[in-house]
Amino acid sequence: MSNELGYRLSFSELIFLAAKTDATEIYGLKHSLKDMSPEEISKEWDIVRDSLIEKEYLTEQDGTYIISGTLFDIMRVISHPKLFYVCQSRDELSGYNCNYYVQRDIAVKLEYEASYKDIYTLTPYRTDDDLKKSVQGFFEIPGKKFKKANEKIRMGLDEFTEFITSITDNDKEKQMDILRKKAVSEEYILDISKSLGEKNCLRTMLVISFDDPKVEGANVQNSVVKEYMIYGGAKYLWQVELREKVATIETISVDTMMHKMEILSNVLYYI
Repeated sequence: MSNELGYRLSFSELIFLAAKTDATEIYGLKHSLKDMSPEEISKEWDIVRDSLIEKEYLTEQDGTYIISGTLFDIMRVISHPKLFYVCQSRDELSGYNCNYYVQRDIAVKLEYEASYKDIYTLTPYRTDDDLKKSVQGFFEIPGKKFKKANEKIRMGLDEFTEFITSITDNDKEKQMDILRKKAVSEEYILDISKSLGEKNCLRTMLVISFDDPKVEGANVQNSVVKEYMIYGGAKYLWQVELREKVATIETISVDTMMHKMEILSNVLYYI
């Protein structure tokens, strides 16, 4: 089954619908019902209930309010995900954020509509292929062509922090000094500094599992399974990975990046 059309909800509608699935908060959203007083909740519920009924997202049966079928599936997933992806992108003139919530049989993308105040779009995906297309679409870098290379640099996190500080301070001499010790060419040094400093072509994805032993690295609740940080320089595409007190900066091709995203997306029937 292909993904259905998305649902557009206000923030208040979103958190009250989540509460109907016994959730007190939604991962990735800062506020929740816990931030409201009982009086505020009661007053806001009257407004939200009428709005949801008008949209036919909510129906009343014998004094009980029931969420429509597909929307209930969506709220179940974003309230109680098995995997949670936090995605951020930044290009020269714009930025974009979205979250993915994944269970065994369905995934949901939640987007904030910047052009409409307080409106979110929720889009369900019922197959791995649909989820893959969406995730890969997020990582696409239109209009950019990057050279292929095979460069990998490893350093301790303290040294990496020092390198990032030198970029922030525009200390080019320090940048050169740190990476020359790693036998990095000047061409690569300039491109890395540009990509990490200007962040004009940035894609990041943080993947969090929720205590599912079938997912590698997920035996600890709320453990970070993987963090992807992709930076586009003037010539090369770089992936930065921070793991076990070591920072790795390496060139990556668009094809390799997309393949990694494809593997990451093939999860609906394996969790």
